[in-house]
Amino acid sequence: MSLKNYFVILVDFDLPILSVLPPHALSTQSQPAPSPTTLIGALMRAVKRYRDGVLDESAPIEEVVREAFGEGVLYALFWVPPYATAFTLERVFSMTYQKPDRAKLLSEEFITKCLGDLLTIEDTGVKEGVSKECRKFYEYTVSKMWGVAPRGLVTYAETAHALYITTNRDLARWAWLITRIGRREDVAFVRDVSVFGLGDLVVSPNEDSLYTTRFYMPSRLVREASNKRVWVLREVVNGIIREGEFLVPVGVPVPVPIAYKPNPNEALVIRLQLGGGVEHVPIPREVVGGGG
Repeated sequence: MSLKNYFVILVDFDLPILSVLPPHALSTQSQPAPSPTTLIGALMRAVKRYRDGVLDESAPIEEVVREAFGEGVLYALFWVPPYATAFTLERVFSMTYQKPDRAKLLSEEFITKCLGDLLTIEDTGVKEGVSKECRKFYEYTVSKMWGVAPRGLVTYAETAHALYITTNRDLARWAWLITRIGRREDVAFVRDVSVFGLGDLVVSPNEDSLYTTRFYMPSRLVREASNKRVWVLREVVNGIIREGEFLVPVGVPVPVPIAYKPNPNEALVIRLQLGGGVEHVPIPREVVGGGG
């Protein structure tokens, strides 16, 4: 299959702090790198805000990914700089981490029935005079919606890089306008955007050769690897989201790249000049219809 209609958009950016918690976990270490879904969300936020002038912050990621696929975004990866992890204390919305029976009480029926009593308690701090049912609802559910909890943070020591594979090279102009990656507080500063023809970067992988990169990668694309950690991230392939095991470079004190041998049945390898060195990045063959 010809690769002439496929492009690589490489975005160089500084991301001082990243805080992305794994699903269903409140007080734990942040992911060491943003998932592919997060990278696509960052690009599409710039497209929707600055090109279309219409931004729906509440849109589910599944809808965002479908729209991105319609724009030509097929795949995304992150080059993981040397990093360190830390914790901070934050006031967090903890309702989604509560017991199921408590979460079920947060319904429109109870909110409507108890709204006046809830406002009285919030405004005055006095619970006398409110109904027994609404007082219980407040104490058992509403008052526990927020809490103080440790929040995992990641700090990067170098400029990071996001790699997008797309059929629409014009998206590069909007990549310049990416301003955040992850939570709203995780501000990104774009330094450069480059566009390459994918066909010019693909090399024939030798399954017995050892390649290196600091781009994370799905574990299914390699036969063996070293200098890595294993995380479950949300991958996007041609508009479809799936959770899978990713190999992520270690952080500090020795920020060495992942060394791996590719699985040629699953992976293409692209060769990038990056930061004065060479990166060999595995990508799924299915991104380009299995060709190469």
